[in-house]
This record gives sequence, C-alpha cells and structure tokens, in this order.
Amino acid sequence: MVAEYANGRTLTELLAKGPLSTIEAAYIVRELADALVGMHGQGLFHEQLNPDNVVITSSGAVRLVGFGTEATLAGRNDGGNAWALREEADVTGLGSLLYASLVRRWPGGPGFGLPAAPLVAGETAPPNQVQGGISPPSTASAPPP
Repeated sequence: MVAEYANGRTLTELLAKGPLSTIEAAYIVRELADALVGMHGQGLFHEQLNPDNVVITSSGAVRLVGFGTEATLAGRNDGGNAWALREEADVTGLGSLLYASLVRRWPGGPGFGLPAAPLVAGETAPPNQVQGGISPPSTASAPPP
C-alpha cells in the first residue's frame, strides 16, 4: 500500500500540550467536515476518524490521512455497504474529534494518548462540565421544519 505523506503534526501531538481553543477546534472540525461532504457525495467514507488521522501543517492546513485504509485495517464488519452506517461513523467521529480538541479527553474510553471522557448518568459529560470556558449546550429548541 502506498499513501501520500502529510507533513505536519497530528492532532494527537497537538493535544499532548493541552486542549485547543474553541476557535481552533471549530476550525479543524469544520475543515474536516467540508472535506467529508465531497467524499460522501462520491460514496467514500473514512469511518475511523481519530486524532492520529488528522494532520495540521505548518501553514495551518488540515489534512485527513488513512482515507480508505483505516476502516479496512480496523476490520469494520457492518455488512460493507451500509451507506447510513458509514456516514454515521464519520459524523460521530467528527463529534469525537471536536470533544477531544476542547477537553483533551476521548469519548468512549481512553485512546490516542487521551484519558477517557467522564460519564454523567451513563452518557459522555458535556464539554462545559469537563473544561472551563466552554459554552454550555443551548437549551433553546430548534425551529420547526
């Protein structure tokens, strides 16, 4: 297997120094989400988003590595072509990356050099309960469709 080399520092390396600012975290996840939209439109999915797969270059560009290989190496076993499940894995991965970037904890258990995210009533604790300076989740209800 051959893959393009992405020069820079992984998100894992950056988080070893501490959590990112809300602006930095939002920027990184937004860049990843924008890239994934185009890939999903072509029926391609990463399915193993994690801090080791995100590389930030010295100029601030965000690169996603392991596209097309990480899910295979992880032994994904969901029937192979369940579009919704594959897309859900990427969306959930984006949420996990945002959470980890803000609080330097990994949802679902320790991993990628990060301690496990704390649980509250069996659910991952909201970021604002883990790290000061993060806005609480909005309690306003969404407008009707």
